[in-house]
Amino acid sequence: MVSHPPILYLGYVSLAVPFAFGIAALVTRRLDTTWIVAVRRWTMFAWIFLGVGVLLGAKWAYEELAFGGVWVWDPVENAALMPWLLATAFLHSVMVQERRGMLKVWNLSLVVLTFAFAIFGTFLTRSGIVDSVHAFGASTLGPFFLAFIGMILIGSFGLIVWRLPLLRSRHTLESFASREMVFLGNNILLVGLTFAVLCGTLWPILKEAATGEEVTLGIGYYDFVAFWIGLVLLALTGIGPLIPWRKASGAQLWRRFAWPVAAGVATAPLLLFTDAWDSWRAAVTIAVGVFVVVSVAGEFWRGMKVRHALGGVSWPGALVMLVGRNRRRYGGYLVHVGVVVLFLGLAGIRGFVTESALELGPGERAEFAGYTLALEKVDRLRDDQKMSVTAQVALFQDGRRIDTMRTGLNIYVRPGTDPNQAQQATDVAIRSRPTGDLYVVFTGLNAETGEAILAVYDNPLVMWIWIGGLIIVIGGTIAAWPPSSAAVARVSAAEAAGDRATT
Repeated sequence: MVSHPPILYLGYVSLAVPFAFGIAALVTRRLDTTWIVAVRRWTMFAWIFLGVGVLLGAKWAYEELAFGGVWVWDPVENAALMPWLLATAFLHSVMVQERRGMLKVWNLSLVVLTFAFAIFGTFLTRSGIVDSVHAFGASTLGPFFLAFIGMILIGSFGLIVWRLPLLRSRHTLESFASREMVFLGNNILLVGLTFAVLCGTLWPILKEAATGEEVTLGIGYYDFVAFWIGLVLLALTGIGPLIPWRKASGAQLWRRFAWPVAAGVATAPLLLFTDAWDSWRAAVTIAVGVFVVVSVAGEFWRGMKVRHALGGVSWPGALVMLVGRNRRRYGGYLVHVGVVVLFLGLAGIRGFVTESALELGPGERAEFAGYTLALEKVDRLRDDQKMSVTAQVALFQDGRRIDTMRTGLNIYVRPGTDPNQAQQATDVAIRSRPTGDLYVVFTGLNAETGEAILAVYDNPLVMWIWIGGLIIVIGGTIAAWPPSSAAVARVSAAEAAGDRATT
Protein backbone atom coordinates (compact mmCIF):
# COMPACT_ATOMS: atom_id res chain seq x y z
CA MET A 1 0.00 0.00 0.00
CA VAL A 2 2.96 2.32 0.58
CA SER A 3 4.13 1.81 -3.02
CA HIS A 4 0.82 1.49 -4.88
CA PRO A 5 -0.43 5.13 -4.85
CA PRO A 6 2.83 6.95 -5.76
CA ILE A 7 3.75 4.44 -8.49
CA LEU A 8 0.28 4.62 -9.99
CA TYR A 9 0.40 8.42 -9.73
CA LEU A 10 3.78 8.49 -11.49
CA GLY A 11 2.29 6.45 -14.34
CA TYR A 12 -0.66 8.82 -14.65
CA VAL A 13 1.45 11.98 -14.57
CA SER A 14 4.02 10.66 -17.05
CA LEU A 15 1.30 10.37 -19.69
CA ALA A 16 1.34 14.18 -19.88
CA VAL A 17 4.76 14.03 -21.58
CA PRO A 18 3.72 12.06 -24.72
CA PHE A 19 0.65 14.29 -24.95
CA ALA A 20 2.85 17.40 -24.83
CA PHE A 21 5.16 16.01 -27.54
CA GLY A 22 2.19 15.15 -29.75
CA ILE A 23 0.59 18.59 -29.42
CA ALA A 24 3.96 20.29 -30.00
CA ALA A 25 4.47 18.26 -33.17
CA LEU A 26 1.03 19.30 -34.43
CA VAL A 27 1.54 22.98 -33.61
CA THR A 28 5.04 23.20 -35.11
CA ARG A 29 4.16 20.99 -38.13
CA ARG A 30 7.16 18.77 -37.32
CA LEU A 31 5.31 15.52 -37.94
CA ASP A 32 8.17 13.34 -39.14
CA THR A 33 9.32 10.30 -37.16
CA THR A 34 11.48 12.37 -34.76
CA TRP A 35 8.68 13.11 -32.32
CA ILE A 36 7.58 9.47 -32.39
CA VAL A 37 10.89 8.30 -30.89
CA ALA A 38 10.59 10.57 -27.84
CA VAL A 39 6.89 9.81 -27.41
CA ARG A 40 7.43 6.06 -27.57
CA ARG A 41 10.07 6.12 -24.83
CA TRP A 42 7.99 8.27 -22.50
CA THR A 43 4.89 6.19 -23.17
CA MET A 44 6.85 3.05 -22.31
CA PHE A 45 8.01 4.72 -19.08
CA ALA A 46 4.43 5.64 -18.13
CA TRP A 47 3.15 2.21 -19.27
CA ILE A 48 5.57 0.38 -16.96
CA PHE A 49 4.73 2.45 -13.89
CA LEU A 50 0.99 2.43 -14.56
CA GLY A 51 1.09 -1.36 -15.00
CA VAL A 52 3.11 -1.86 -11.80
CA GLY A 53 0.68 0.41 -9.95
CA VAL A 54 -2.30 -1.59 -11.15
CA LEU A 55 -0.59 -4.87 -10.24
CA LEU A 56 0.28 -3.63 -6.74
CA GLY A 57 -3.34 -2.53 -6.34
CA ALA A 58 -4.49 -6.02 -7.29
CA LYS A 59 -2.13 -7.56 -4.74
CA TRP A 60 -3.31 -5.12 -2.06
CA ALA A 61 -6.94 -6.01 -2.82
CA TYR A 62 -6.11 -9.72 -2.65
CA GLU A 63 -4.42 -9.44 0.75
CA GLU A 64 -6.57 -6.78 2.41
CA LEU A 65 -10.14 -6.80 1.06
CA ALA A 66 -10.84 -10.39 2.13
CA PHE A 67 -12.91 -11.41 -0.88
CA GLY A 68 -10.48 -13.99 -2.26
CA GLY A 69 -9.92 -12.27 -5.61
CA VAL A 70 -7.61 -9.76 -7.27
CA TRP A 71 -9.96 -7.71 -9.46
CA VAL A 72 -13.64 -6.79 -9.14
CA TRP A 73 -13.98 -4.17 -11.94
CA ASP A 74 -14.39 -1.39 -9.42
CA PRO A 75 -14.89 2.01 -11.21
CA VAL A 76 -11.57 3.37 -9.98
CA GLU A 77 -9.79 0.12 -10.88
CA ASN A 78 -11.26 0.54 -14.36
CA ALA A 79 -10.04 4.15 -14.47
CA ALA A 80 -6.44 2.96 -14.03
CA LEU A 81 -6.81 0.09 -16.50
CA MET A 82 -8.23 2.13 -19.41
CA PRO A 83 -5.26 4.45 -20.05
CA TRP A 84 -2.94 1.45 -19.70
CA LEU A 85 -4.88 -0.37 -22.43
CA LEU A 86 -4.70 2.67 -24.73
CA ALA A 87 -0.97 3.09 -24.06
CA THR A 88 -0.52 -0.60 -24.95
CA ALA A 89 -2.33 0.00 -28.23
CA PHE A 90 -0.10 2.98 -29.03
CA LEU A 91 3.12 1.07 -28.29
CA HIS A 92 2.09 -1.48 -30.93
CA SER A 93 0.72 0.86 -33.60
CA VAL A 94 3.69 3.24 -33.37
CA MET A 95 5.84 0.44 -34.80
CA VAL A 96 3.70 0.49 -37.93
CA GLN A 97 4.30 4.24 -38.33
CA GLU A 98 8.05 3.86 -37.78
CA ARG A 99 8.33 0.90 -40.14
CA ARG A 100 5.80 1.73 -42.84
CA GLY A 101 4.78 5.38 -42.39
CA MET A 102 1.15 4.39 -41.69
CA LEU A 103 -1.43 5.10 -38.92
CA LYS A 104 -0.22 8.66 -38.24
CA VAL A 105 -3.68 10.03 -37.43
CA TRP A 106 -4.47 6.92 -35.38
CA ASN A 107 -1.29 7.27 -33.29
CA LEU A 108 -1.89 10.93 -32.51
CA SER A 109 -5.47 10.11 -31.55
CA LEU A 110 -4.25 7.39 -29.18
CA VAL A 111 -1.80 9.81 -27.53
CA VAL A 112 -4.64 12.30 -26.95
CA LEU A 113 -7.10 9.69 -25.69
CA THR A 114 -4.56 8.12 -23.32
CA PHE A 115 -3.95 11.46 -21.61
CA ALA A 116 -7.68 12.29 -21.56
CA PHE A 117 -8.43 8.96 -19.88
CA ALA A 118 -5.76 9.67 -17.27
CA ILE A 119 -7.61 12.90 -16.40
CA PHE A 120 -10.90 10.99 -16.51
CA GLY A 121 -9.53 8.61 -13.88
CA THR A 122 -8.78 11.58 -11.63
CA PHE A 123 -12.31 12.84 -12.24
CA LEU A 124 -13.82 9.53 -11.12
CA THR A 125 -11.67 9.44 -8.00
CA ARG A 126 -12.08 13.05 -6.88
CA SER A 127 -15.61 13.97 -7.98
CA GLY A 128 -17.45 11.62 -5.62
CA ILE A 129 -19.84 10.40 -8.34
CA VAL A 130 -18.94 6.73 -7.81
CA ASP A 131 -18.95 4.51 -4.74
CA SER A 132 -15.56 2.86 -4.44
CA VAL A 133 -13.06 1.78 -1.82
CA HIS A 134 -10.64 4.11 -3.63
CA ALA A 135 -12.84 7.17 -4.12
CA PHE A 136 -12.69 10.39 -2.11
CA GLY A 137 -15.83 11.99 -0.73
CA ALA A 138 -18.11 14.26 -2.72
CA SER A 139 -16.51 17.50 -3.87
CA THR A 140 -17.09 20.41 -6.26
CA LEU A 141 -14.16 19.46 -8.50
CA GLY A 142 -16.18 17.34 -10.95
CA PRO A 143 -17.32 20.13 -13.32
CA PHE A 144 -13.78 21.52 -13.57
CA PHE A 145 -12.36 18.13 -14.56
CA LEU A 146 -15.12 17.59 -17.12
CA ALA A 147 -14.45 21.02 -18.62
CA PHE A 148 -10.73 20.25 -18.79
CA ILE A 149 -11.35 16.88 -20.49
CA GLY A 150 -13.62 18.61 -23.01
CA MET A 151 -10.92 21.20 -23.70
CA ILE A 152 -8.34 18.46 -24.26
CA LEU A 153 -10.52 16.50 -26.70
CA ILE A 154 -11.88 19.45 -28.70
CA GLY A 155 -8.57 21.28 -28.92
CA SER A 156 -6.46 18.22 -29.72
CA PHE A 157 -8.73 16.68 -32.34
CA GLY A 158 -9.23 20.13 -33.85
CA LEU A 159 -5.45 20.32 -34.32
CA ILE A 160 -5.37 16.83 -35.85
CA VAL A 161 -8.07 17.77 -38.37
CA TRP A 162 -6.19 20.99 -39.18
CA ARG A 163 -2.99 19.05 -39.92
CA LEU A 164 -4.59 16.20 -41.87
CA PRO A 165 -2.77 17.11 -45.12
CA LEU A 166 0.55 16.54 -43.32
CA LEU A 167 -0.56 13.21 -41.86
CA ARG A 168 -1.11 11.23 -45.04
CA SER A 169 0.35 7.73 -44.96
CA ARG A 170 3.21 6.87 -47.29
CA HIS A 171 1.98 3.33 -47.79
CA THR A 172 -1.24 1.35 -47.72
CA LEU A 173 -2.10 -2.05 -46.32
CA GLU A 174 -0.89 -4.57 -48.91
CA SER A 175 -2.21 -7.80 -47.43
CA PHE A 176 -4.35 -9.09 -44.60
CA ALA A 177 -1.58 -11.64 -43.95
CA SER A 178 0.91 -9.04 -42.72
CA ARG A 179 2.27 -7.77 -39.45
CA GLU A 180 0.62 -4.40 -40.08
CA MET A 181 -2.78 -6.11 -40.10
CA VAL A 182 -2.02 -7.94 -36.86
CA PHE A 183 -1.09 -4.68 -35.16
CA LEU A 184 -4.21 -2.99 -36.52
CA GLY A 185 -6.37 -5.83 -35.19
CA ASN A 186 -4.55 -5.61 -31.85
CA ASN A 187 -5.33 -1.88 -31.69
CA ILE A 188 -8.99 -2.26 -32.58
CA LEU A 189 -9.44 -4.87 -29.86
CA LEU A 190 -7.59 -2.86 -27.20
CA VAL A 191 -9.55 0.30 -27.98
CA GLY A 192 -12.76 -1.74 -28.11
CA LEU A 193 -12.04 -3.25 -24.70
CA THR A 194 -11.30 0.22 -23.33
CA PHE A 195 -14.63 1.61 -24.46
CA ALA A 196 -16.49 -1.51 -23.30
CA VAL A 197 -15.04 -0.95 -19.82
CA LEU A 198 -15.89 2.76 -20.09
CA CYS A 199 -19.52 1.97 -20.97
CA GLY A 200 -19.78 -0.44 -18.06
CA THR A 201 -18.30 2.13 -15.70
CA LEU A 202 -20.54 5.01 -16.81
CA TRP A 203 -23.80 3.09 -17.35
CA PRO A 204 -24.92 3.07 -13.66
CA ILE A 205 -24.06 6.78 -13.36
CA LEU A 206 -25.93 7.77 -16.53
CA LYS A 207 -28.88 5.53 -15.69
CA GLU A 208 -29.26 7.09 -12.26
CA ALA A 209 -28.92 10.63 -13.68
CA ALA A 210 -31.58 9.97 -16.32
CA THR A 211 -34.15 7.97 -14.31
CA GLY A 212 -33.18 8.36 -10.66
CA GLU A 213 -32.92 4.57 -10.43
CA GLU A 214 -29.82 3.11 -8.82
CA VAL A 215 -28.46 0.18 -10.82
CA THR A 216 -25.27 -1.85 -10.73
CA LEU A 217 -23.61 -3.61 -13.62
CA GLY A 218 -22.58 -7.09 -12.53
CA ILE A 219 -19.09 -8.49 -12.81
CA GLY A 220 -20.46 -10.96 -15.36
CA TYR A 221 -20.63 -8.24 -18.03
CA TYR A 222 -16.97 -7.35 -17.64
CA ASP A 223 -15.81 -10.96 -17.41
CA PHE A 224 -17.71 -11.90 -20.57
CA VAL A 225 -16.36 -8.98 -22.63
CA ALA A 226 -12.84 -9.20 -21.25
CA PHE A 227 -12.62 -12.96 -21.81
CA TRP A 228 -13.45 -12.94 -25.50
CA ILE A 229 -11.47 -9.84 -26.38
CA GLY A 230 -8.60 -10.91 -24.13
CA LEU A 231 -8.47 -14.37 -25.69
CA VAL A 232 -8.09 -12.95 -29.22
CA LEU A 233 -5.50 -10.46 -27.97
CA LEU A 234 -3.59 -13.30 -26.34
CA ALA A 235 -3.59 -15.21 -29.62
CA LEU A 236 -2.34 -12.13 -31.50
CA THR A 237 0.69 -11.90 -29.18
CA GLY A 238 1.75 -15.22 -30.70
CA ILE A 239 0.62 -14.51 -34.26
CA GLY A 240 2.36 -11.13 -34.60
CA PRO A 241 5.97 -12.34 -34.29
CA LEU A 242 5.39 -15.08 -36.88
CA ILE A 243 4.09 -12.89 -39.71
CA PRO A 244 6.47 -10.66 -41.74
CA TRP A 245 5.83 -7.07 -42.74
CA ARG A 246 3.92 -6.17 -45.93
CA LYS A 247 2.91 -9.63 -47.11
CA ALA A 248 3.37 -13.26 -46.11
CA SER A 249 3.41 -16.19 -48.50
CA GLY A 250 1.62 -19.46 -47.81
CA ALA A 251 4.93 -21.27 -47.45
CA GLN A 252 6.12 -18.77 -44.84
CA LEU A 253 2.93 -19.10 -42.84
CA TRP A 254 3.05 -22.90 -42.91
CA ARG A 255 6.72 -23.01 -41.90
CA ARG A 256 6.30 -20.60 -38.98
CA PHE A 257 2.90 -21.64 -37.68
CA ALA A 258 3.20 -25.42 -37.85
CA TRP A 259 4.88 -26.06 -34.50
CA PRO A 260 3.08 -23.40 -32.41
CA VAL A 261 -0.35 -24.46 -33.70
CA ALA A 262 0.46 -28.14 -33.18
CA ALA A 263 1.55 -27.44 -29.60
CA GLY A 264 -1.62 -25.47 -28.84
CA VAL A 265 -3.90 -28.10 -30.37
CA ALA A 266 -2.08 -30.94 -28.60
CA THR A 267 -2.58 -29.22 -25.24
CA ALA A 268 -6.38 -29.45 -25.42
CA PRO A 269 -6.59 -33.30 -25.19
CA LEU A 270 -4.10 -33.29 -22.31
CA LEU A 271 -6.42 -31.00 -20.36
CA LEU A 272 -9.11 -33.71 -20.52
CA PHE A 273 -7.13 -35.58 -17.84
CA THR A 274 -7.02 -32.62 -15.47
CA ASP A 275 -9.52 -30.48 -13.64
CA ALA A 276 -8.91 -27.70 -16.19
CA TRP A 277 -11.50 -29.13 -18.54
CA ASP A 278 -14.21 -28.47 -15.96
CA SER A 279 -13.79 -24.80 -16.87
CA TRP A 280 -13.64 -24.69 -20.67
CA ARG A 281 -12.71 -21.00 -20.68
CA ALA A 282 -9.64 -21.67 -18.58
CA ALA A 283 -8.77 -24.69 -20.75
CA VAL A 284 -8.96 -22.63 -23.96
CA THR A 285 -6.85 -19.88 -22.36
CA ILE A 286 -4.17 -22.42 -21.42
CA ALA A 287 -4.13 -23.91 -24.94
CA VAL A 288 -3.79 -20.48 -26.56
CA GLY A 289 -1.08 -19.60 -24.04
CA VAL A 290 0.92 -22.67 -25.08
CA PHE A 291 0.63 -21.54 -28.72
CA VAL A 292 2.01 -18.11 -27.81
CA VAL A 293 4.91 -19.43 -25.72
CA VAL A 294 6.00 -21.84 -28.47
CA SER A 295 5.81 -19.09 -31.12
CA VAL A 296 7.90 -16.69 -29.00
CA ALA A 297 10.36 -19.46 -28.07
CA GLY A 298 10.75 -20.16 -31.80
CA GLU A 299 11.71 -16.55 -32.44
CA PHE A 300 14.36 -16.71 -29.71
CA TRP A 301 15.62 -20.05 -31.01
CA ARG A 302 16.01 -18.88 -34.61
CA GLY A 303 17.87 -15.75 -33.55
CA MET A 304 20.13 -17.64 -31.12
CA LYS A 305 20.92 -20.28 -33.72
CA VAL A 306 22.17 -17.64 -36.15
CA ARG A 307 24.26 -15.91 -33.47
CA HIS A 308 25.71 -19.20 -32.27
CA ALA A 309 26.65 -20.29 -35.80
CA LEU A 310 28.12 -16.99 -36.98
CA GLY A 311 29.76 -15.73 -33.81
CA GLY A 312 31.12 -18.96 -32.42
CA VAL A 313 29.72 -18.10 -28.98
CA SER A 314 27.99 -20.25 -26.40
CA TRP A 315 24.21 -20.56 -26.36
CA PRO A 316 23.84 -18.32 -23.29
CA GLY A 317 26.18 -15.82 -24.93
CA ALA A 318 24.13 -15.97 -28.11
CA LEU A 319 20.98 -15.18 -26.10
CA VAL A 320 22.63 -12.19 -24.40
CA MET A 321 23.94 -10.87 -27.74
CA LEU A 322 20.57 -11.38 -29.40
CA VAL A 323 18.66 -9.42 -26.78
CA GLY A 324 21.36 -6.76 -26.44
CA ARG A 325 21.39 -6.03 -30.18
CA ASN A 326 17.60 -5.67 -30.43
CA ARG A 327 16.31 -4.90 -26.96
CA ARG A 328 13.04 -3.47 -28.15
CA ARG A 329 12.05 -6.54 -30.14
CA TYR A 330 13.05 -9.24 -27.70
CA GLY A 331 12.01 -7.23 -24.67
CA GLY A 332 8.58 -7.08 -26.31
CA TYR A 333 8.61 -10.84 -26.79
CA LEU A 334 9.41 -11.27 -23.10
CA VAL A 335 6.41 -9.04 -22.30
CA HIS A 336 4.28 -11.42 -24.38
CA VAL A 337 5.52 -14.37 -22.30
CA GLY A 338 4.65 -12.42 -19.15
CA VAL A 339 1.15 -11.82 -20.48
CA VAL A 340 0.73 -15.57 -21.01
CA VAL A 341 1.86 -16.30 -17.43
CA LEU A 342 -0.47 -13.58 -16.13
CA PHE A 343 -3.39 -15.08 -18.06
CA LEU A 344 -2.50 -18.50 -16.65
CA GLY A 345 -2.87 -17.12 -13.12
CA LEU A 346 -6.12 -15.35 -13.99
CA ALA A 347 -7.47 -18.55 -15.56
CA GLY A 348 -6.73 -20.37 -12.31
CA ILE A 349 -8.38 -17.86 -9.98
CA ARG A 350 -11.38 -17.37 -12.30
CA GLY A 351 -11.93 -20.96 -13.37
CA PHE A 352 -10.94 -23.33 -10.57
CA VAL A 353 -11.60 -21.62 -7.23
CA THR A 354 -13.05 -23.79 -4.45
CA GLU A 355 -14.61 -22.10 -1.44
CA SER A 356 -16.39 -23.10 1.72
CA ALA A 357 -17.78 -21.61 4.93
CA LEU A 358 -16.66 -23.37 8.10
CA GLU A 359 -17.84 -22.95 11.69
CA LEU A 360 -15.38 -24.33 14.22
CA GLY A 361 -15.09 -24.30 17.97
CA PRO A 362 -11.71 -24.61 19.74
CA GLY A 363 -10.29 -28.09 19.08
CA GLU A 364 -12.67 -28.84 16.19
CA ARG A 365 -11.41 -29.85 12.75
CA ALA A 366 -12.65 -29.67 9.17
CA GLU A 367 -11.43 -31.02 5.85
CA PHE A 368 -10.97 -28.71 2.87
CA ALA A 369 -9.16 -29.11 -0.48
CA GLY A 370 -6.81 -31.82 0.83
CA TYR A 371 -6.07 -29.95 4.06
CA THR A 372 -7.24 -30.37 7.63
CA LEU A 373 -7.97 -27.12 9.45
CA ALA A 374 -8.09 -27.20 13.26
CA LEU A 375 -9.15 -24.17 15.29
CA GLU A 376 -6.79 -23.88 18.25
CA LYS A 377 -7.98 -20.70 19.94
CA VAL A 378 -9.73 -17.37 19.55
CA ASP A 379 -8.05 -14.34 21.11
CA ARG A 380 -9.72 -11.04 21.95
CA LEU A 381 -7.80 -7.81 22.44
CA ARG A 382 -8.95 -4.26 23.03
CA ASP A 383 -6.97 -1.01 23.08
CA ASP A 384 -7.66 2.70 22.60
CA GLN A 385 -8.05 2.35 18.83
CA LYS A 386 -9.68 -0.97 18.13
CA MET A 387 -11.10 -4.25 19.25
CA SER A 388 -9.49 -7.31 17.66
CA VAL A 389 -10.67 -10.88 17.44
CA THR A 390 -8.09 -13.34 16.08
CA ALA A 391 -8.49 -17.02 15.22
CA GLN A 392 -5.45 -19.28 15.28
CA VAL A 393 -5.82 -22.23 12.91
CA ALA A 394 -3.46 -25.20 12.67
CA LEU A 395 -3.04 -26.56 9.15
CA PHE A 396 -2.41 -30.26 8.52
CA GLN A 397 -1.75 -32.24 5.37
CA ASP A 398 -1.44 -36.03 5.29
CA GLY A 399 -1.55 -36.04 9.09
CA ARG A 400 1.45 -33.69 9.40
CA ARG A 401 1.26 -30.14 10.71
CA ILE A 402 2.57 -27.82 8.01
CA ASP A 403 1.58 -24.30 9.12
CA THR A 404 -0.12 -22.10 11.69
CA MET A 405 -2.49 -19.53 10.19
CA ARG A 406 -3.79 -16.46 12.01
CA THR A 407 -6.71 -14.50 10.68
CA GLY A 408 -8.65 -11.82 12.50
CA LEU A 409 -11.13 -9.01 12.45
CA ASN A 410 -10.30 -5.50 13.64
CA ILE A 411 -13.13 -3.15 14.63
CA TYR A 412 -12.20 0.54 14.91
CA VAL A 413 -14.40 2.82 17.02
CA ARG A 414 -13.45 6.42 17.67
CA PRO A 415 -14.10 7.52 21.26
CA GLY A 416 -17.41 9.31 21.65
CA THR A 417 -18.83 8.10 18.32
CA ASP A 418 -21.72 5.79 17.51
CA PRO A 419 -20.57 2.13 17.61
CA ASN A 420 -22.76 1.48 14.56
CA GLN A 421 -20.34 3.67 12.57
CA ALA A 422 -17.39 1.46 13.38
CA GLN A 423 -15.03 0.53 10.57
CA GLN A 424 -13.85 -3.01 10.08
CA ALA A 425 -10.64 -4.39 8.61
CA THR A 426 -9.81 -8.04 8.13
CA ASP A 427 -6.42 -9.73 8.54
CA VAL A 428 -6.31 -12.52 5.96
CA ALA A 429 -4.20 -15.66 6.37
CA ILE A 430 -2.63 -16.87 3.11
CA ARG A 431 -0.46 -19.89 2.43
CA SER A 432 1.08 -19.41 -1.04
CA ARG A 433 2.62 -22.06 -3.24
CA PRO A 434 3.13 -22.34 -7.04
CA THR A 435 0.07 -24.52 -7.50
CA GLY A 436 -2.25 -22.25 -5.57
CA ASP A 437 -3.07 -20.37 -2.37
CA LEU A 438 -5.00 -21.45 0.69
CA TYR A 439 -6.86 -18.29 1.69
CA VAL A 440 -8.55 -18.12 5.13
CA VAL A 441 -10.73 -15.25 6.35
CA PHE A 442 -12.20 -14.88 9.83
CA THR A 443 -15.63 -13.27 9.34
CA GLY A 444 -16.94 -13.30 12.93
CA LEU A 445 -18.38 -15.41 15.71
CA ASN A 446 -21.68 -17.28 15.67
CA ALA A 447 -23.90 -15.35 18.09
CA GLU A 448 -25.57 -18.52 19.36
CA THR A 449 -22.78 -21.09 19.54
CA GLY A 450 -19.73 -18.82 19.82
CA GLU A 451 -17.99 -20.78 17.06
CA ALA A 452 -15.57 -19.02 14.74
CA ILE A 453 -16.90 -18.50 11.20
CA LEU A 454 -14.21 -18.95 8.55
CA ALA A 455 -14.45 -18.33 4.81
CA VAL A 456 -11.90 -20.60 3.14
CA TYR A 457 -10.76 -20.47 -0.49
CA ASP A 458 -8.49 -22.67 -2.56
CA ASN A 459 -7.18 -20.26 -5.24
CA PRO A 460 -5.15 -22.12 -7.88
CA LEU A 461 -2.18 -20.49 -9.67
CA VAL A 462 -2.48 -17.06 -8.01
CA MET A 463 1.29 -16.81 -7.60
CA TRP A 464 1.66 -16.82 -11.39
CA ILE A 465 -0.25 -13.54 -11.63
CA TRP A 466 2.54 -11.82 -9.71
CA ILE A 467 5.26 -13.75 -11.56
CA GLY A 468 3.68 -12.80 -14.89
CA GLY A 469 3.55 -9.16 -13.83
CA LEU A 470 7.23 -9.29 -12.88
CA ILE A 471 8.15 -10.77 -16.28
CA ILE A 472 6.14 -8.02 -18.01
CA VAL A 473 8.02 -5.34 -16.06
CA ILE A 474 11.41 -6.91 -16.86
CA GLY A 475 10.52 -7.23 -20.55
CA GLY A 476 9.18 -3.69 -20.68
CA THR A 477 12.34 -2.34 -19.03
CA ILE A 478 14.52 -4.18 -21.55
CA ALA A 479 12.42 -2.83 -24.43
CA ALA A 480 12.56 0.72 -23.07
CA TRP A 481 16.29 0.68 -22.35
CA PRO A 482 18.05 3.10 -24.73
CA PRO A 483 19.99 1.25 -27.44
CA SER A 484 23.70 1.79 -27.98
CA SER A 485 24.83 4.07 -30.81
CA ALA A 486 26.12 1.04 -32.70
CA ALA A 487 22.72 -0.64 -32.43
CA VAL A 488 21.01 2.52 -33.71
CA ALA A 489 23.38 2.58 -36.68
CA ARG A 490 22.69 -1.08 -37.44
CA VAL A 491 18.92 -0.60 -37.31
CA SER A 492 19.12 2.49 -39.52
CA ALA A 493 21.22 0.60 -42.07
CA ALA A 494 18.81 -2.31 -42.05
CA GLU A 495 15.82 -0.04 -42.57
CA ALA A 496 17.60 1.77 -45.40
CA ALA A 497 18.32 -1.57 -47.07
CA GLY A 498 14.59 -2.22 -47.24
CA ASP A 499 12.07 -4.75 -46.02
CA ARG A 500 13.92 -7.74 -47.41
CA ALA A 501 16.97 -7.31 -45.15
CA THR A 502 14.97 -6.88 -41.95
CA THR A 503 12.53 -9.69 -42.67
